[in-house]
Amino acid sequence: MEEITKDTASKKARNFFDKGFSALESNNLDYAIDMFIHCVELEPAFAQARNYLRRTAIKRLKLKRASKLGEGLTQISTKFATLKLGKSDNPIMAAEKLLKTNPLSIDALKSLAEAATAEELPEIGLQSYQIAREFKPDNTTLLRLTGDLYIELGDIKSGRECIERLAELTQDPEDISRLKDISANETIKSGYEDAAEKADWREAMKNKDEAIELEVDSKLKKTQADLDKLIATTQAQIEHEPANMNFRNKLARLFTDSSMFEEAIDVLEQALTVANDPNIEQTLSATRVKLIDQNIVELREAGQIEDAESQEAAKQQFIFDDLQERVKRYPNDLDLRYELGIILYDNSYIDEAIMSFQKALLNPQKRVNSQEYLAKCHRAKGQLDMARERLEDAASSLHSMDDLKKSILYELMDICSEMGDNDKASEYCKEIYKVDVSYRDIADRVQTFY
Repeated sequence: MEEITKDTASKKARNFFDKGFSALESNNLDYAIDMFIHCVELEPAFAQARNYLRRTAIKRLKLKRASKLGEGLTQISTKFATLKLGKSDNPIMAAEKLLKTNPLSIDALKSLAEAATAEELPEIGLQSYQIAREFKPDNTTLLRLTGDLYIELGDIKSGRECIERLAELTQDPEDISRLKDISANETIKSGYEDAAEKADWREAMKNKDEAIELEVDSKLKKTQADLDKLIATTQAQIEHEPANMNFRNKLARLFTDSSMFEEAIDVLEQALTVANDPNIEQTLSATRVKLIDQNIVELREAGQIEDAESQEAAKQQFIFDDLQERVKRYPNDLDLRYELGIILYDNSYIDEAIMSFQKALLNPQKRVNSQEYLAKCHRAKGQLDMARERLEDAASSLHSMDDLKKSILYELMDICSEMGDNDKASEYCKEIYKVDVSYRDIADRVQTFY
């Protein structure tokens, strides 16, 4: 699916989008949702509009604070409604209208993904799963559906990550077995993608020794002997196909797993001479940091403390300079913007950090974290009201009381106390206390409010 942007959308769709965005800014959520629905109905591939549609519906759902009975009835009605989707003339929009009422319904999300895939628009389902996972990160059904769709679309790595988390949560032998199968398939895809076109590679796959190599590669835990064997095999693969980046990335990863960081750096630098790839650059930067860390450990063990501290300072400077350079080369990489924002904040470049985090807000995966850091920046500048607004918005978008939400509520508690709003500070304190009495000093803090 070729993604539609605001610039490439039809004029009518842009008008609906603008109206929806204005309504969202004025907190007129019902109207905003209706406008965004009209927008994606006209332009199904308009990912930004669907992103705003889903998040606005989730925000409205949380504001309603429906009773458990009401939530149960909503889920039941959603289950019944999904049975009728196949009879609809436009099952994608029928699913969207279900999600309008219950935006985190697994049944409705699954129906949307199936309808979109049938229309050869599977990215719609994947986007919806990704947004839902922000609010239900450990929902096993959602993890399984997302992993399956990633794999169906050929993104084996992302699919494996979902199934890996699923296996951690369920400890189900079937999930663990499936994870091993996916890991093996990932190896086949990366190592033998072009093998079918070459008779000598087909013979190699039939060869018993190659089968043993594949078995070693699929192990979740590898010995150094396993790694040495895989390194030799991968080097031979690169000789056969020097332009195959999968092999070069794999060799760098194997060297890194063996703590042979200089060798990994050489491989990645050679890879960049073959193809410019921001992912390779990122891996190269991370590997250089690991090499410096290794040197620091060796210096400390040798008692050369001053040299170790000098290396530590050099590492921090390298990370800072390297990130700035990569942001210049890839200004639209929102993950880099977020990483740079953290370093700028940690080094008290507050205004510059705010600019980075404001851009990182456009990344759905980093939106809440960026809100939290923006609040820290505003607080550092004495802008307590703005900091509070950022954190309240971030907290409202989180369903489960995980470490991130506890951190945000704790910060809100401090800011409200600083602003003299002790009633609200007490409320946030008790929210944490109810679920985790051992969190930081929350047991002592709650007592002070009494």
